[in-house]
Amino acid sequence: MSVSNELELLHGTKADLVIFSVGYQLCPKFLRMSKVLRERKQAYAVVVQLVIEGLPMNDGMTEAYAQAYAGAKQVWFVSEQNRQATERELGLAFNHASLVHNPVDTATEVPAYPSTENGWSLAMVGALSPHHKGQDLVIELMGRPKWRERPLHVSFFGQGGSRATLERLVRLHGVHNVTFRGHVPEKAAIWSTHHAALFASRMEGRSLALQEAMAHGRMVISTDVGGARDLITDGVEGHLVYAPSVDALDDALERAWQARDQWAAMGLRARDRLLGWVPSDPLGYFANAVSRTATDG
Repeated sequence: MSVSNELELLHGTKADLVIFSVGYQLCPKFLRMSKVLRERKQAYAVVVQLVIEGLPMNDGMTEAYAQAYAGAKQVWFVSEQNRQATERELGLAFNHASLVHNPVDTATEVPAYPSTENGWSLAMVGALSPHHKGQDLVIELMGRPKWRERPLHVSFFGQGGSRATLERLVRLHGVHNVTFRGHVPEKAAIWSTHHAALFASRMEGRSLALQEAMAHGRMVISTDVGGARDLITDGVEGHLVYAPSVDALDDALERAWQARDQWAAMGLRARDRLLGWVPSDPLGYFANAVSRTATDG
């Protein structure tokens, strides 16, 4: 969409509240369009779906985005970690921010726990975009001698533009215990054949795939990004990877492996934790928040 078309969307609008949903916190479209709305003294709010840390910034950019967010009537983040990271980046206190929950199906039945007679299987669900999802870290880890020798297998579910690169990395490390499974639309088909979930993301908002794994009663090994720690207490519902690195992943997977006889019970605790966290009606929850924002002041 061109800049002129973006601004055309705002032409003549009489909306009480304009809501932006941005894919990441430094969205240029949000910056441009919010400036127009502030000049018109028209109310707007923003939902931040993801925070990418470490992007290059200078004082001019920081000030511009700080004004854009400060001018919003409300800012919704999908995780507290994302809010804190944006505060740190912009030097701005988000006193007008709160959390919002993207819809996740929690009504699913828990599949029977698979047999471990032939070993243990981890499912990694996500786009084949290693800069985001971290499949490259997992491949390098599974090439280490101790993981080659153990009866543990990782399945990559998802599609993306980096599959050939990841397959080349598999060959580079001589890995034989990972498989690319492609896109599987029926989530129960994944979790009925896998014992636990693995997520090595370098960044997240709050992973829907992670929540889907928990809804299906599977324990989760996840990098401590986005909202992972909101849902996982290390050693209770799963295991946290405290940095997106091969060594940190190795440490967490080793802790999990030593407690593999507890995975089934941890998965049920994971489901209970999720059900206690996600609103029963997330769409209604957000609609009420929008209504309060639109009518406040």
